[in-house]
Amino acid sequence: MDVAKDFPLEEALQLLCEYAWLAEFRIVDFITANYWSLCDKIPEPWRIFAESTPDDDYADGFIDLLSLKSAVPSCPVEKFARDCYKCSFLHHSPQKAYSDPDKRRNVKQKKSYEVEVLSSTLCELMKRENLNLAVDVGAGQGYLAMELLKMNEDYTIVAVECSDIQVHGTITRLQDAGDAKARLHLRQVYLSADKSGDEIDKMMCPDSVHGDYLMYSLHACGSLSESMVQIFCNCSASVLFNVACCYNLIDETLAGQHFPMSKRVSSNISIPLTRNMKMVACQAPSRWGLRPQKTKNFLRRHFYRALLELAVKKFVGDCMVETKVGNIPDSALESFSQYATCGFNNLNIPPPDASELDLLYESHRHLEKLLAFMWSMRALLGPVVEATILCDRYHYIKELLPSAKVSLQAVLDPSHSPRNMALIAIKSVSPTLS
Repeated sequence: MDVAKDFPLEEALQLLCEYAWLAEFRIVDFITANYWSLCDKIPEPWRIFAESTPDDDYADGFIDLLSLKSAVPSCPVEKFARDCYKCSFLHHSPQKAYSDPDKRRNVKQKKSYEVEVLSSTLCELMKRENLNLAVDVGAGQGYLAMELLKMNEDYTIVAVECSDIQVHGTITRLQDAGDAKARLHLRQVYLSADKSGDEIDKMMCPDSVHGDYLMYSLHACGSLSESMVQIFCNCSASVLFNVACCYNLIDETLAGQHFPMSKRVSSNISIPLTRNMKMVACQAPSRWGLRPQKTKNFLRRHFYRALLELAVKKFVGDCMVETKVGNIPDSALESFSQYATCGFNNLNIPPPDASELDLLYESHRHLEKLLAFMWSMRALLGPVVEATILCDRYHYIKELLPSAKVSLQAVLDPSHSPRNMALIAIKSVSPTLS
């Protein structure tokens, strides 16, 4: 089902324009910049709701909001939560079951699930479109490519990957690939949209194989997905199947990379896709209710980090330009004094006495729920940003290739794999190669 067909894009864009300020909210500065008191954009009903939330069990209520459930608790932010839910793709999920989490040894369960589901989906697509050649863009270590080769002995796969580490992993795994090894062609290249269609086709297609091909990706990071969309519109690939991820890595300094790509979106949006907006797009609030304790630790960690910033200024001064505290283990979340001690040690600064840190915590603990509330509101916006980015690419293809059949489909269960949407395009008429 094409979920973009009836997606309320204009409503989503209006929502982003109205609440873009949420994306620019910086957790580290929440206390030192007195954000709660000085930010004049926080609606008064939101303030009343957050301040009246009990200190001890605030997290449970916020987790319900973060889960973007259809039955959102009645509260002053209910409309915002419902609008975010409506302007996202979170209410779309495929009905494919996951058969065997132990099927692929030495592979994480998330990756195993993705490979199992997408190999089946791609196999069906290739059969329907009568294709035997596919190009795996951002192939990683070739898990999905090799699964496809196992499923059909007539398939030829070109694995495109630029990372030395990933290519080495693919070469190592090919040693155990048997007969399928001869049907996998590895290309270690950096794929960019500034190449001509002829250059792309020569790069993609083995000399021994000719004809139409499928270009696919499983979680093509950042700008690679944008490049795939642009390349597809300009080369002889007949089918595109792109599952994107890592929106925070979209690099608009690259040639041809920009948001918005489509006329449909550019004519209805007045804000840029900032770095913080891209970070927000990576949020997956619908999953936070599946692991409530981890979410509570996550929220507490954010508060402790903001309070540590204040502690550094109080006990060290403003002489430190940056306070990159590095990794602090979950075991240090038992108390702020433990967390801060780890933080000071990571900064190579002698930590204050635990009693001083405890006093600092007690005098600011009322801010913990307020920071958690603001982070929750910020996270709610994430799926809206993601849906907007995907719809922009969807309309870009439709505008450049009016005869193509284009769709956005939920192909993965977001509880297993949050970046679960596939942009699928099938050319009905081959474009003229540039």
